[in-house]
Amino acid sequence: MPEIASQPGKTPSAALPAAPSLSADRSALPPGPLRPPGGFFLRWRAKDFPLLFINAFKTALAAVLCLVLGHLFGLLHSYWAAISAIVVMGSDTDVTLTSCRDRLIGTAIGALLGWATYYTWHGHYVLYGVAVFACIGLCSALTFDKAGRLAAVALTIIVLIKLDGGPGHAALSRFFEVALGIIVALAVNLVVFPAKKAPPQLEPFEPESPEDAKAA
Repeated sequence: MPEIASQPGKTPSAALPAAPSLSADRSALPPGPLRPPGGFFLRWRAKDFPLLFINAFKTALAAVLCLVLGHLFGLLHSYWAAISAIVVMGSDTDVTLTSCRDRLIGTAIGALLGWATYYTWHGHYVLYGVAVFACIGLCSALTFDKAGRLAAVALTIIVLIKLDGGPGHAALSRFFEVALGIIVALAVNLVVFPAKKAPPQLEPFEPESPEDAKAA
């Protein structure tokens, strides 16, 4: 075994492995300062602030229009229309005619169930919960998935809030107020800063026979 040469005054020691290069380790990392993944700064930079401000402006405009139109139409509780518009504008990135149609049908279901529940619940919270469950479940069974929440809101207003005119009048009024909010939200979304639809992408042509390949 070869002897390790040593200098006078120093004890021989075994050869130590070379320290890893820091430049080699940093070359595998992405450029820029190191930040923890999923941090607040990264989530903040990923937001589309112009789109967020546009959606906020459209929601506020729809709520104000509901109050103005409700006053013109003589609706005593037009704030329910404003609430409905805010719910619709906040739940969909793109309010469509189909989703608004489903919500109108769901609101009618909630108004009818609320009118029926008003005569039977008599302050029993369990029965109220069953009515909300049935309202949302019925909308989902009829494939009106986006209508369940507004339907349950209409039912809750009719059952829990005592208004003049009886439950029948309350059900009809809540339907018109919620319907106004839905229609205004749709109109604002279609007219004010409408969303641009991406052009349809054409699928590549794949010949099914040699004759088709020659024709191509």
